Amino acid sequence: MVYDGRYIFELMSRFTMTDETSNSRQTAVNPFSQGLTLANYEEYLDIGRIALEDLSTMTGNTGALRMWLTLVETAFRLRRKEGSDPDIIWEDNEVNHYRVYVHLETHDGTTLVWLSLWCLDPSIAFAELSRQRPHSYILTSGTLTPIASYESELRINFAVKLENRHMIDADRQLLPAIIRRGPTGRILNCSYQNRAEESLLIELGNALVSFAKVVPGGLLVFFPSYSPCTLR
Repeated sequence: MVYDGRYIFELMSRFTMTDETSNSRQTAVNPFSQGLTLANYEEYLDIGRIALEDLSTMTGNTGALRMWLTLVETAFRLRRKEGSDPDIIWEDNEVNHYRVYVHLETHDGTTLVWLSLWCLDPSIAFAELSRQRPHSYILTSGTLTPIASYESELRINFAVKLENRHMIDADRQLLPAIIRRGPTGRILNCSYQNRAEESLLIELGNALVSFAKVVPGGLLVFFPSYSPCTLR
């Protein structure tokens, strides 16, 4: 399920550390018994960073904990910017551009909770870079055109812009076409339900081999997603 970005504050307020865990840190009072708040989250992050160091020396598998600490840090950075009154939603508040995604999966009687904090505005990440006060930004790509749309999305004006003509002569070198069947006549149905079929992959591979034999200079092949490239 997808929730408004401010839902992450409610989730953080419910997150508690057990007394047993707290006592293992030799503290007289559990500072997290009432959930994570603006008053205690920095202490929680400090504990998490220590745990990261311990895990890295023991197992090296710190990815999940690192992502969780990043989520907590991001959530409370948004909370500080929002202000102390949870009923106030500022017009340009960053948290309005976030969504909370919660997904439950059950395996062998155990329920796993997947929690994500999605940022839907790329200008927020770009603003974080701007706060480092770099001398200049250089953005290069073969697919940036039209540049005006990127300026709008990143909320920045590019002082210097360079757009070159496409390297391909569309009148002589471009052939839009749909290949419905492979070399043996099999229909190339690459839908989600069929894309893992061995016979389809073989037919698609043979089709590419056939093209490579007649196209001079080699091929550049684009797939709709990364997953087809990993199928065996």
